[in-house]
This record gives sequence, structure tokens and C-alpha cells, in this order.
Amino acid sequence: MLLHNLKGTRLRILPIAVGLLRHGFTCLLPDSRGHGASGGELITLGALEKYDVAEWVRLLRRDPAISAVYGLGLSLGASTLIQSLTIPVDFQAIVADSTGADPAHPYQYLSDRFNLPVMLTGPLGWPFVELMTWNARLRYNLRIERASPLEAIRSARVPVLLIQGTDDWLIPVQYARRLHAANLQYTELWEVPGAGHARVSNVAPEYPQRVLDWFTRH
Repeated sequence: MLLHNLKGTRLRILPIAVGLLRHGFTCLLPDSRGHGASGGELITLGALEKYDVAEWVRLLRRDPAISAVYGLGLSLGASTLIQSLTIPVDFQAIVADSTGADPAHPYQYLSDRFNLPVMLTGPLGWPFVELMTWNARLRYNLRIERASPLEAIRSARVPVLLIQGTDDWLIPVQYARRLHAANLQYTELWEVPGAGHARVSNVAPEYPQRVLDWFTRH
């Protein structure tokens, strides 16, 4: 299963799927809710999307020819896959490329993003963060602060390859390091110098082989 980034569609991740198809994988490329051909207008950063992932995995598991299910996600897709492990979902292994922001730790994100201490980003970011949180809660009855890849990965028992570009303008590399540190036993971190957000495959020729090796190892 391959999941695209925020504001993207299944076409964004098609080139990666083509490489996997050539090695005998069956690939499912759904559009996430609120994207492409899928319905819905509310994007919940993984809070509800993780349940969609569970249904898609069940669909794949109905095919007797499929012996194991793997996941690869870009940005929001990566965050969603990691969060789905709390349900749990029957993945053999996951590749999380440029994992998206963590609504459960907004002040830490702002600190990493703008290279400022948390004691400063807290007061400055409080109005925006609280407005976003309460709007989601009151308007949609959604606890967006529970959409946390970091909290999900702590208890994960599925191997997760974290891929992060060191020049990611959106998600600082420190966040990927924090995800890795939260579960050293089941995660591996590949940092790619010079790569931007969800652009590692564009600058690292070894990307297809690293992904393939991760899946075949598990």
C-alpha cells in the first residue's frame, strides 16, 4: 500500500509503485479522504485516515495470493501509516518517507522549525495552536491533538524505515531523529543529505533499492 502526501494524489507516488511492480509486488494506491477521487472534505492528519488504512489492508488480505502487506507513505501518508499501527493494522513492514507534522507536539515542532527554544515558541504559537485545536474539537468533534506519529511509534512492533532529507524545509530532521529514538528496536533512520520534503527519491539514486531491501528483509 502506497499513500501520497498532503494535497497530493495517488499519481504523486506512482513512480515508486512502478519500481515495486517490476519486482513482483502488488500495489494499491488509494487517494486519501479529501484528495483526488476520494470523497470527504475534512483532512484529519491521520486521526481518521488510519481507519481507512485498516480497511484497505483488510481488503488486500482477502486475496489469498497476498502473503504479506507492506506500506510506504510520503509525508501525511507516512504519518497515517505509523498511526495505523495503534489499531493495530497487519503490516509486515513500513517505509515512512518525510513523516508529516505532529499535532500532539506543536510547540516542539515550532521550536525545531524556526530554531527557537520551546519556552519562546509556546507563548508565540499559543493563539494559533489553540485556535486550530478548539476549532477541530468544537466544529468537527475531532481531537486533532491525538493524531500523533510520535506517540504511535513508541509502542510499534512493526519494522519502520524512517527516511528524512536533511534540507527538509517543512519537517526538520530532528523530528525524524526523535521518532527513531522513541523506538530504537523497531525503527531505522536513513538521513539523506541535501534532500527536501518528500524529495528523497529525486536526489538519492539508491532510494528504490533501499526500499526494496527493507521490504525483502522483513
